Amino acid sequence: MRMLRDTWIVFRRYFGRTLTSPLYMGVSLAQPVLYLVLFAPLLKSVASVPGFPGGGAPSWLQAVADVNPVLYAVEAQRTLFANHLADASVFRGFLAVGVLALAAAWASARSFGRAVA
Repeated sequence: MRMLRDTWIVFRRYFGRTLTSPLYMGVSLAQPVLYLVLFAPLLKSVASVPGFPGGGAPSWLQAVADVNPVLYAVEAQRTLFANHLADASVFRGFLAVGVLALAAAWASARSFGRAVA
């Protein structure tokens, strides 16, 4: 429960600053759209480069990559750029990113709680 309280305190403090300034609000709303417009075409062309998907890696390197949770996020991005929304790799990617986000939030709240205490 303490983690949620500490997370809420930090969120309220910084989100309050964002809401009180129209400039911050505009930038925070425009930034994701600009990134999609500017960088999505680049990522689409990079994903089609031969050798980029990692199919030719040695077996030991492939075994290391298989336990890396970022692999699942990258595979989900490639699948989404190929317009295959119902593929299982998209679910695995979202699951991996969600688990990483929860772990990061827990570790951050715990660190914040120790720093404040």
